Amino acid sequence: MTEPRGTDPTNLGNLIPARRPLPEDRGGSGDHFAAPLGSSRSGRLRFTNGAHRIAIRTDLHLRGLYRARFGEQMPTVGVQAGIVTIRYPRVLSCDWLNDWSERPAEVELNAGIPWDVEVRGGASRLLADLRGLRLGSLKVDGGASRLEVVLPASSGIVAVVILGGASNVTIC
Repeated sequence: MTEPRGTDPTNLGNLIPARRPLPEDRGGSGDHFAAPLGSSRSGRLRFTNGAHRIAIRTDLHLRGLYRARFGEQMPTVGVQAGIVTIRYPRVLSCDWLNDWSERPAEVELNAGIPWDVEVRGGASRLLADLRGLRLGSLKVDGGASRLEVVLPASSGIVAVVILGGASNVTIC
C-alpha cells in the first residue's frame, strides 16, 4: 500500500530521495547518503520508525546538509526543505534487542546551522554527540533504551523530551 501524497511534512510520499554520494566522496562504499546544504538555514533530523544502533555526530566543516552511512539495515532516506527523514523497515521487537555484530549507522549533521532531532517509534543503543550543534530540541517518542546524549553548551532553552519508558538513559 502506498502512502497518499499531500502537504503534510511527515508524509514520506513528498520527500525528495537523498542521493548517494559520488564514489570519491564516500570512500567507495554504496551505503552512504548525503544532501547538499542548498538554501537551508536550519535542519531537522527525523527518524519516523525508530532508531537502533545509531551514532549521531556533528561536523562544522561538512559542506552538505548531512552525511550518513548505514549497515545491514538499509533505511529509506529522504530530504525536503532541510528535513532529513530516515525510515527503517519494520522489524520484530526482538530483533532490536539482538547485539548485532555490525557497526552502528552513523549520521553527521552540518554544525553550521541549528537542528532539531526527533525519533518516533523509540530508540535503542543511540549515541548522540551533539556538542558542536545549535540544538533547538531533542524528542524521543516511543521509549528509550541505552540512550546516551551529549548536549551542546547552554545557549538558551533546549527542549529535551522522552515519551514512553526509559532505561539506561544518560544526558549530559
